[in-house]
Amino acid sequence: MQTFTITLAGLVLLGLFLVAGYLSDGGSVGPAAWLFIPVWLVASLVTLWAGVTRGGHPVAQELSLLLINFGIPAGIAALIARRLGRP
Repeated sequence: MQTFTITLAGLVLLGLFLVAGYLSDGGSVGPAAWLFIPVWLVASLVTLWAGVTRGGHPVAQELSLLLINFGIPAGIAALIARRLGRP
């Protein structure tokens, strides 16, 4: 359930980045989507660190969850950036 919640939080944050990009740069959501990816990577790594140090989970288990937690929102952001980004 926590993996779903974190992935959903990433998608919500991506939506906020896209809205901010649309409002701030006259409709350019591509750069906002690219900016989301490193921000979400840091947040996902913090989640991994918390799972290992505070949750007592093995690193291998947390790395597999990192692929889901980071990969889904970042993959969607990359697709959006490639399709809607300005050349």
